[in-house]
Amino acid sequence: PVLYFFPLISYQQILGIILSGIFVIFYPLVLFLHLINYGDLLNFILDEFFKFKIYGTNIHIPFWIFISYLIASLISVRFKYLAFLCIFANFIPFIMIVI
Repeated sequence: PVLYFFPLISYQQILGIILSGIFVIFYPLVLFLHLINYGDLLNFILDEFFKFKIYGTNIHIPFWIFISYLIASLISVRFKYLAFLCIFANFIPFIMIVI
């Protein structure tokens, strides 16, 4: 349902989850390297990271799909299989990017 209000979607959204975990290790390591005057040791990683581009696209969700998803989400409190359907429905826009 977030796409109804913010239609821009990109694979960077999924990549952000992975990068958050890497950042927890990378940032203190770089800070330590700066303290011992080896701060430029990992600059090549940052250079490659900043060159990496993934472009997004706008996906507009019709109002009836938005309302259907909200109703299904509310009903899924009672039915476990419907909850799984709602979870997997969130991957449909990422599949639509490829098409």
